[in-house]
Amino acid sequence: MCVQHLLLFLLFVGPFNCFASYSRATELFYSLNEGLPAGVLIGSLARDLRLPTASGQRPTVPQPPLSFTLASRGLGGQYVHLDNRSGELHTSALEIDREALCVESGGATVFGEAESTSSSSSSSSSLSSESCLLLLDVLVLPQEYFRLVKVKIAIRDVNDNAPRFPVPHIHLSVPENAPVNTRLAIEHPALDPDVGTNGVQTYRLRDNYGVFTLDVEENESGERTPYLIVMGALDRETREEYVTVIIAEDGGTPPLVGSATLTIGISDINDNCPQFSDSQLNVTLYGNSSLGTHVATVHAEDLDLGSNAEITYSYSQKVPQLSRDLFHLDETTGAITLSSKIDGDAPRLHRLIILGNGPGCIPAVITVLVTIIKVMMRPPEVVPRFIANEVEGVVYLKELEPINTPIAFFTIKDPDEKYKVNCYLDGDGPFRLSPYKPYNNEYLLETTKPLDYETQQLYEISVVAWNSEGFNDSKDCSSQAQAHIDPSRLTSKYVLATFCSFKTLKDNWLSVSSRVKQKT
Repeated sequence: MCVQHLLLFLLFVGPFNCFASYSRATELFYSLNEGLPAGVLIGSLARDLRLPTASGQRPTVPQPPLSFTLASRGLGGQYVHLDNRSGELHTSALEIDREALCVESGGATVFGEAESTSSSSSSSSSLSSESCLLLLDVLVLPQEYFRLVKVKIAIRDVNDNAPRFPVPHIHLSVPENAPVNTRLAIEHPALDPDVGTNGVQTYRLRDNYGVFTLDVEENESGERTPYLIVMGALDRETREEYVTVIIAEDGGTPPLVGSATLTIGISDINDNCPQFSDSQLNVTLYGNSSLGTHVATVHAEDLDLGSNAEITYSYSQKVPQLSRDLFHLDETTGAITLSSKIDGDAPRLHRLIILGNGPGCIPAVITVLVTIIKVMMRPPEVVPRFIANEVEGVVYLKELEPINTPIAFFTIKDPDEKYKVNCYLDGDGPFRLSPYKPYNNEYLLETTKPLDYETQQLYEISVVAWNSEGFNDSKDCSSQAQAHIDPSRLTSKYVLATFCSFKTLKDNWLSVSSRVKQKT
């Protein structure tokens, strides 16, 4: 069980009226371009939340000033500056580089606070698969206006990167008997960190010699691969090599280009080339498999004899280095074995494109799809975020605080994202842990009655998250965040020690347990 400790202080004050309901939650959505300088206004929370002080209305009864505070200093907080009084969000001195921030592809990428899902959110449905978001959790105080505001900032891409080929020189071999319209994939397509139309769109040759042209194919994931097409007869005895420049162009305005040298070698031929009987193999592998485990074996046939029938196997340049390191391919036998330990965060699907190479032949291609079955389950995690005044892990509360005083938020995270997680409060005391609607993984810890020193002097409570389901495991997984409240007297100075308990006094002075080290 993972344990997080909450430290609560009580100070004596007179009772006062309860503040507004804490069930109010709001989402705000903003967007801005990457690369903006510091000080650019993103939005005004006070205005967009239509708070009374932002509407220009003068209240009939004097109200305390509004306070806006980031709930925690995550990655998203580094890129923005929040004015605590006005609620205005500006860009910070740290410039936002979308390509550096959102390095993932194929899905919305989120950085910042622990993400919560809302059943009533409408902004999330409008986000594209290329969205890059910064998430901020903002607390609005004082108690009369208390709410948790989920701020989503979409980072728009600008065309600030030119296409770039991974290698400066590309070599391609074409047999001299290749018929017209033969298509050969160029294994080193250009890369562009920009997305959408700002990414690579077209390819062209500077000199095609009248016998070559280029075409572009796009797969289901949006990757564009250039193909060299033979448009005329080739004769190795007349010319054995063509050297030109391949140019990649993006769709920006104006477009940016990148180039590499393309050398096309004309190879001698034999009558037959390697062939695979299948185009794809599907394999499953358990995540706890031992090193050396046999994954699959590919086999190609060449009807030629002698040296013309020799076949070697190799990975295509499209196979990521991570997959190459994980799976060893024997270039002679075509056997694939597990060569390194499968990490818990490793991708669950590996696409191994294997070439069967014969002398003077266009390589035969087979794809091996390896699906890794995850066999480990990690316990849920409790992430506390304090609402009350907190310094170095210590939460300060006053004696006789009114009921419904908010103490802390708890975000419950399931690392496996597939198990049902329950959360409850363990321990006695005037405290309540309840779901914070409409979010399904946020909980609010609050008081249920005023705290009285004379009535109760010691509290120990735990916030427990657990799941009762697991892959081949019947044991419960759980984690806890604990809080201790313990009164005694101490008047000398002190420093905080890890996981110490705290006490409260009638005369408003703080006291701590024996685990707090004294200063001399």
